[in-house]
Amino acid sequence: MSFYELQRPTAWADPPSAWSSTNLDEVDGCPRRWQFLRSRWGDFERFPVRPYPAAIVGQIVHEALDRLTRACGQRGNPAFGTAEFSAALNDADFFPGFARAVTEWQVRLMAHPRPGPAFRLRASGEELANRAVRMFREQYKPYGEVASRTVYRATDTPADVKALLKQKRGLSEVKLTHPRLPFLGILDRVQYRGEGVEIVDFKTGKPSDKHRNQLLHYALL
Repeated sequence: MSFYELQRPTAWADPPSAWSSTNLDEVDGCPRRWQFLRSRWGDFERFPVRPYPAAIVGQIVHEALDRLTRACGQRGNPAFGTAEFSAALNDADFFPGFARAVTEWQVRLMAHPRPGPAFRLRASGEELANRAVRMFREQYKPYGEVASRTVYRATDTPADVKALLKQKRGLSEVKLTHPRLPFLGILDRVQYRGEGVEIVDFKTGKPSDKHRNQLLHYALL
C-alpha cells in the first residue's frame, strides 16, 4: 500500500554559478533535498514549500531592518532621538510597514497552493516592530557624519568596499564575491567598532551553529 506519491520534477535544477552561505548549509545537509526544492514542478518554478511562521516573522523583521539601516546611512547614521533619525524612520516606512507586511502575508498564506491546514501569523505588527527596535538598538552605531544621498546596497556596492567603508563608517546590504571560489554573500551591515571591522547579520531566531558559520563565511569574503 502506498501512502505517499511524488512525481519527478518537470525540470531539474542546475548548480548555481556562485553559492551562498545558506545554499552551502542546505547542500551539506542533503544535496538531493536542495535540488528537489529548487527544481521546476509544472507551473511552479520551485517546489511550493509551506512557509513556517517563524521564517515569515524573520523575513518581515529583516526587511524592515534593511530599510531602516539604508535610510540611516543615507542621512549620515544619525543618533537616536535626533530629527534626522526620525526622518530616517519615516523614509523607511518603518512602523507602518509592519502592519502592512503582516496583512499581506496573511493573504498569501490563505492562498498557498499546498494542501493542509491553513495558519495565520499570531504576531502583530506592533510586536514585530518592538522586536526590530531592540535588535536595531543593539547593533546600530551612529556617527553623525554629513548625510549622503547615495544608497549603497547589494548590486550597487562598488568593488572597493574597504575604501567606501572607511569613508562612510557603515554600509548595509553589501554584496561580496570571492575572487577565486564560486562563493558570494550579502552582508546585512558592515561597520567600524573601535579599531576593527564588525560584520552584523540580523537574526530573529535562537543562536545556532549555522549563524556562526554564516558569519565566518562572510568574514572570509
